[in-house]
Amino acid sequence: MSQEMVRKAKQIIKTISQAPEFTKTRIEKLLGVKLVHSPDALPQLNYYEGPIPDGPFSRVEVREPNQNQDQTWLIDLTVRDGIEVPLAEFEKDPIGPTAEMDVEPRVPPEGLVTYSVKDPVLSTHYGFRARRETLQQVTFHRPP
Repeated sequence: MSQEMVRKAKQIIKTISQAPEFTKTRIEKLLGVKLVHSPDALPQLNYYEGPIPDGPFSRVEVREPNQNQDQTWLIDLTVRDGIEVPLAEFEKDPIGPTAEMDVEPRVPPEGLVTYSVKDPVLSTHYGFRARRETLQQVTFHRPP
């Protein structure tokens, strides 16, 4: 794993976490991608997704709240196949010693260990493959 991919992953995470809102338009601008309505979502749900052409993440999903659903914005970043960002690179920053840990041994293919960093404005969840201890996804939750 190159230090450049670790640096880019941390930079993208920091950029998203500092955004004042998690709207489709804001995330498109921050990541330079075009998001489309998720084909798996009901038409009335504001669920969008799109590929990220390069870097450590391959895909982003954005969920905007509406009056009929949970009033939380969600962003999910999926790590690109073949990119291995090790847990050791995240343990001190941005995860830190106060993160909550959740182990899900039955998540294919090798289990998932999630570290959750929470503050009053944002919850960030870092999902790592259990055996290899490499980053699989990053999920952000923020109230509007």
